[in-house]
Amino acid sequence: MFGDALVEAIEREATALAQHRGRGMSLAFDLAGVRVGIFQLSGQHGSRIDYARFMPEMTDFPERVKNCLDTKAPKLRRYNDARMETYIVIFNTMGVAISPIEAKRITKAQCGPAHDHVTHISLVADMPPDDAWVQVISPHFHFGR
Repeated sequence: MFGDALVEAIEREATALAQHRGRGMSLAFDLAGVRVGIFQLSGQHGSRIDYARFMPEMTDFPERVKNCLDTKAPKLRRYNDARMETYIVIFNTMGVAISPIEAKRITKAQCGPAHDHVTHISLVADMPPDDAWVQVISPHFHFGR
């Protein structure tokens, strides 16, 4: 879906991309729900078109983390009741555009009694398995206790 939308935008905007070639300017598009900038490179071998996702808006990061925790935590209660460790891994392909310490603080602040039985929470950013950053939030840590 995204790939098709990208190719369609490149073909549709070929003239405009050529006009901005070599100026370091991109044209912004919303493609399949993803905000990207597309630009045409000058003097490059191979593909002369490139694109990049814009930095995500981080103001809703705490709410996204809370929604993930609230959705996943209830599913883990029966495992905790059976004396098994429980894990929530929050995976973000956009990366986390804040320091690991701040990400950890924000994540802990979203936890409350409804998450007491979760023994491990980790944030994973970027694109595993090639490159990933893992921030462990709670090794053997029970919230609210």
